[in-house]
Amino acid sequence: MDAFRRKLLDSARYRKELQKGNPAPPAARNLADPKSIHHKAASYAVWALVASFVVNGLSSGLADPNRAPIVQVIISATLGFLVLSAIPAGVIALCGIPRYGKEKLLWKGLVGVLAPLAMFALAVPAFRAEMRANENDARQEQPDANDLVFALAGRRFATKSSLKTGAASRRHAVTTLTD
Repeated sequence: MDAFRRKLLDSARYRKELQKGNPAPPAARNLADPKSIHHKAASYAVWALVASFVVNGLSSGLADPNRAPIVQVIISATLGFLVLSAIPAGVIALCGIPRYGKEKLLWKGLVGVLAPLAMFALAVPAFRAEMRANENDARQEQPDANDLVFALAGRRFATKSSLKTGAASRRHAVTTLTD
């Protein structure tokens, strides 16, 4: 029996019960329909997060430094899609609570919304620390302009640290550079 005929039959039964004076049966809208879009979105929100952890685990387990960059982009895009798509799915699940009740919708909807937001909130400090470390490495690797000039001239190196050590060493550095 298709859903439309079932709803018609249920409404006809409901009207007959009311005409007989029997108390109204529990509203059909409170029954959890596992095929509703809200229940499907709730299940997707949880499974998308589980799938993102599985894909991340498999991709890091198969880490190959010679892997093509396009593969890394595809894996990153897949992970991003899975995690970000859990948020609207969780919101859709939460929107179904007034109609279907909070059973199975509330916790799945909250997990779908809050887990990705918590992951992003925890990832931001890690990304900032990594960016600072990369900036510090880049600064340390950049040679001083004076060092480049001396190196190109084929002369002996005199760095800023050697020029700051004292007057005697400064005189020695200047005399060796001018020779």
